[in-house]
Amino acid sequence: MGERDYAKKSEALILALPPPDELSQLEIRAVLGEVIYGNLEWAYHQADSQYKMAAYAHGALEAAGLSWSLTEEDRKQLVGSRLWPHLMINR
Repeated sequence: MGERDYAKKSEALILALPPPDELSQLEIRAVLGEVIYGNLEWAYHQADSQYKMAAYAHGALEAAGLSWSLTEEDRKQLVGSRLWPHLMINR
């Protein structure tokens, strides 16, 4: 995938994100997973003044006792999400 396509896919996912209170726990896991291994990987090494974005993604999942690796059942549940067309796991 070219850099331009990658940027378009990242932007599409970001624009598809609803307000946080409208996301399911599974959708949140999927988006954090995208930071780690998918569409939002470009943010992986970006940092605020203290931590890289990857550290926040890993930390959030770890604090909740969740894995960023999605099961086949998780993927099946995500098919109905408005985020599904934009998630790397859909490829």
